[in-house]
Amino acid sequence: MMTALIASAFLSVILTMVLLSIKAVIERKFNRRRKISSLHVANVLLLGIIIAGLYYILSEANSRPSFPSFFYVYFGAIQLLLPIYALVCIGFSKYERKRKKYIISPDKKVLYIKEEYLARGRHDNYQSKTS
Repeated sequence: MMTALIASAFLSVILTMVLLSIKAVIERKFNRRRKISSLHVANVLLLGIIIAGLYYILSEANSRPSFPSFFYVYFGAIQLLLPIYALVCIGFSKYERKRKKYIISPDKKVLYIKEEYLARGRHDNYQSKTS
């Protein structure tokens, strides 16, 4: 029982990071300017199903599966998953902000390009193919 809880908690953190990165790619591809908040709901519901399924398989391996008990495990997984999802989401947004190459103004104009991205172009040892 404890192994199932530890495995599902570890898996929830990893899957949350993976699903948040997929969410960022989807937002970048389809909706460049605004965030899609409904993807958070879809992520939580999908994570709940995966985590509840893993926990149910690991903890109830000997007994015969029943549909109502899976829903109890699912709703319990959602309750345990929400704080983990919120913390990972905050950390992921800070990571994305730090990784961004430029800062934009509210009217969507580039204000500042970070120095490390400007320096990268100047110090490349570019070898021309014609020389």
